[in-house]
Amino acid sequence: MNKNKLYRCYQLFLAWFIVGFSCLPARAFDIQTVISKNGIEAWLVEDHQVPIFSMAIGFKNISPDPADKLGLKSFSMSVIADAAGDKNYLAFQQKLEELGIELSARSGHDNITISVRGLSKFRSQTFDLIRDVLVAARFDDADVERTREQYYSYFRRLQESPAAIASQNWDKMFFANHPYGRPLYGTAETIARITQADLKDFAKKNLNRRHMLVVVVGDITPSELADLLDKTFNQLPVADGVSLWDTPVLNKTGLFYQPMRSSQTAIVFGHAGISRKDPDYMVGYVLNEIMGAGGFSSRLMQKIRVENGLTYGISTTFYSLNYAHLLLGSLTTAAENTDRVIELIRTEWHKMGEEGPSQAELDLAKTHLIGSFPLRFDNTRSTASALLGLRLIGYDKDYVTHQRQQLIEKITLNDAKRVAKRLFQKENLFFTIVGPTKPQSVK
Repeated sequence: MNKNKLYRCYQLFLAWFIVGFSCLPARAFDIQTVISKNGIEAWLVEDHQVPIFSMAIGFKNISPDPADKLGLKSFSMSVIADAAGDKNYLAFQQKLEELGIELSARSGHDNITISVRGLSKFRSQTFDLIRDVLVAARFDDADVERTREQYYSYFRRLQESPAAIASQNWDKMFFANHPYGRPLYGTAETIARITQADLKDFAKKNLNRRHMLVVVVGDITPSELADLLDKTFNQLPVADGVSLWDTPVLNKTGLFYQPMRSSQTAIVFGHAGISRKDPDYMVGYVLNEIMGAGGFSSRLMQKIRVENGLTYGISTTFYSLNYAHLLLGSLTTAAENTDRVIELIRTEWHKMGEEGPSQAELDLAKTHLIGSFPLRFDNTRSTASALLGLRLIGYDKDYVTHQRQQLIEKITLNDAKRVAKRLFQKENLFFTIVGPTKPQSVK
């Protein structure tokens, strides 16, 4: 059986599997809005089948890191859940283990999030510990220094990863002097400058109730949650200030190469995407699925891996930040294949822009995106995290329950061809390449 027939069989199997799966009764849920006596709001999805609950907390409009202390917000989130209130690291971590609590915190460029999962019988104690983390994180010297050493170790590993360096180079050059172009985790030099006072000041300024979003999923009732919202979050400040960033200019094109002794060459490529507020956004999202996000059914995977054997994997993502919207891709390949890979990417980009997708490609992508959506909500923690992510980018409950599916279903082939011509501009592509041999296409 030739490759085209294998690919067609794969497409038919994938469509059959997704349609069959999406016809199964998904874990239906009702998203309730709970408002406490003091006006603190949360989304709640009740699920009393198992005595556990999960909560995801997000804070929007985070201030950018100071130029001399890059990585501050990431570093803060790495330490914030180590110790809080009257409990040092050992005591706090022992209490988490004793109560069966899973707690984590992370930072992106625009937002910070805190995630917790706990047992219903220890619900009150769990919320108490979250309150302590939010208003009384200790940032003890020993915890700060231990985390600093972990960051130094990460930076050393980073220097051995062509893929990580290519990604950093892409951000740095594409966004130029904008905060998005700076490394989210900082550098060894900037992390060394961060003090305990910096961490406490960051938490005080950015853990702001006015910019807070909360999602709770699991074994808890609206009345129970309303009481706990006040108990947990009422001590947070309510500030009016909003951190406004400049909108970056996104017009970098061409190729950039950095030499590195490595067994493979890493390539990151892309250009500006489409804003989530744009009526064409969902069409672009589906086109990205066809081009590179759809696994083995995507054009780039078929052309570069299946037909030419030039990589183990290639993918693209339709990526949105508050002030920038990107269509990004990445892969690794043998150094001698780099020029051929770049040529194939440009060819497929041009072809999509000129011709758009086929009806079969569009139908398969729409079916997959609709059918796979419920998989984001298969347990309390993933549901809370997914719903918080949607809230942070501005979507409401209607988007989750039916609007997203309706937006995808109504996309026609004419829509896809029109937006493909707008989105896939070969001349706008910017490549960063890290590997042992300079490609001939880099002048």
